[in-house]
Amino acid sequence: LYGGWYSVEIRATKGSQEVGRDVLDRLGVGEVFIVAGQSNGQGLKDYMGAPGADDDRVMYISNYTNDSKDLLTDPPRAEFSKLTAGTSFIAPRGQTPWCWGVLGDLLVKKLNLPVLFINTAWEGTAVENWSKSMQGLDTYNYYGGGGTDAYKYPPRMPYANLEIAAKTYGTQFGIRAILWIQGEADALFKTSAANYRTRLQSIIDRLGADIGDRRLTWVISRTSRTSNSTSRPFNVITSADVIGAQNAVIETPYNPTYPGPETDNLILERGDGTHFVGSSFNDVSGTRNALTILANAWNNTLDLNFFSTVTPVSPSRLPIMTAACVTDNNAVALSLPEG
Repeated sequence: LYGGWYSVEIRATKGSQEVGRDVLDRLGVGEVFIVAGQSNGQGLKDYMGAPGADDDRVMYISNYTNDSKDLLTDPPRAEFSKLTAGTSFIAPRGQTPWCWGVLGDLLVKKLNLPVLFINTAWEGTAVENWSKSMQGLDTYNYYGGGGTDAYKYPPRMPYANLEIAAKTYGTQFGIRAILWIQGEADALFKTSAANYRTRLQSIIDRLGADIGDRRLTWVISRTSRTSNSTSRPFNVITSADVIGAQNAVIETPYNPTYPGPETDNLILERGDGTHFVGSSFNDVSGTRNALTILANAWNNTLDLNFFSTVTPVSPSRLPIMTAACVTDNNAVALSLPEG
């Protein structure tokens, strides 16, 4: 099946007589990405200027957000919208189009296919928060000291959003890859290379198991740059341990991983020392420029070699439903296969 937009028409006939008809005008066959990590993946809603996509084939799921709700239930049936500059969330937890609208345009131009983004990133999360929540353990935000007096993440969060998205949306639509951009919290709080590597590897292994031992590729950005000051001049911090651990996971033989962009040297003068934003909340051009640079870095990674070598996880086959008239011929009995 070739990628692109399709119109699907269904007709019902009784004998030679058409008794029903319906049309789905736009069915997209293209690329699906799940974003995971922390705020340079999730986005920051306070900053104006995050650019949307120009092409209407750049999509997001527009009828669901789990931000502040933190539900562990299945999301509703997906509805899709164009990822515009005015988008305030990307299901289930993304904020604003961030860099994904621009990246979507670049990918659509390169591939001539629709692109869907699903965003599970969570600002301020350390890799430990993902690995502990994956195990169902209590976990606390590092920026509040990391102890039990700090912000406690809701049960199984942040990992649960990623798991639910991969299971629910991945089963229906397939997934090309997870886009992982995280490491700033671990650089600031000095996570060791060994701990970062072990935790990230455990998350990759667990998600593969949670979706039925299917090989789902992780595109891992090399990211650690942050600051421990809130005003200029910023005290810039990077971590060779975090970057080394990310590289080690990427280079592990037979790992379902692919090298993402190296972001630490992109835009040395960041608006708040950490994020791809302008000099203030209202610096629209500065934020747009910074996020465009980040989008281009992702696009350079997601090159034609990536699409020719990384096999997506395909949608699960729909179970075959059978229908039969009941004895009185006034109803229909529907049944599904066992299980």
